[in-house]
Amino acid sequence: MKRQFLRRTALVMLTAAIMTALTGCGGNDSTSSSAPSETASGSSASEVSETANPLIGQWQAQPAEEAIYTFNEDGTGEYLIMGTVMPLEYQLSDGKITISFKMEGYTPMTLDYDLNGTVLNIKDSFGNDTFYDKKA
Repeated sequence: MKRQFLRRTALVMLTAAIMTALTGCGGNDSTSSSAPSETASGSSASEVSETANPLIGQWQAQPAEEAIYTFNEDGTGEYLIMGTVMPLEYQLSDGKITISFKMEGYTPMTLDYDLNGTVLNIKDSFGNDTFYDKKA
């Protein structure tokens, strides 16, 4: 019972940190482009294969099973957190991922990431590590 309480508390704290990081200080960015995003290799995201983009697939947060990133080949995806699906677009460049949530009030964020086999580490805007396991 106490372990479940601690896990839920950690999940709520993680969610609060993520939501704080995502809200940013800016307003609505009306200059966004509808062109496909460009990857680090210079090709459009719709041309990227999984070998060129190892993030394609689903990534489940440790230990919060209720937080899952899904990255698609075309540079789109979603973030599922506590039952809420947040559609997104992303770009990769030089060890950084830029995530643009397609919801009003969210500004794009560029974060450092590191991939070690099937473990993805994304550093939030405060420098905190969040680890995700690749789902099969």
